[in-house]
Amino acid sequence: MTKSNGGGVRVERVVRRALCWVRGHKYRVVQEFSPESRRVKCDRCGGDWGMNDDAKAFIDWDRDLEDMERSFGREVKEPRFSA
Repeated sequence: MTKSNGGGVRVERVVRRALCWVRGHKYRVVQEFSPESRRVKCDRCGGDWGMNDDAKAFIDWDRDLEDMERSFGREVKEPRFSA
C-alpha cells in the first residue's frame, strides 16, 4: 500500500499511528539489557522505547538513551543513531 511518492508514505504512517492510538501498540522486545531494562518497538507504527521496571519508566528511545546504554558497555542492536 506504500505509494511511490513521499506523500503516500506519510499518509500510511499516520494511519498506522492512528491505528495504534485506537487499538494499542504491537510491542516486541528488541533487546534486553538487564532483567529490569529493555528496548521495545511497535511492529505496527515503528515506535521505539526504553523500558525500566525498577524506575517504572517507559520513555522514547532517543540518542541520549542509546548513548547511556553504550556508556554502560552494552552493545545496542539495531542502533538508530551513529555511535
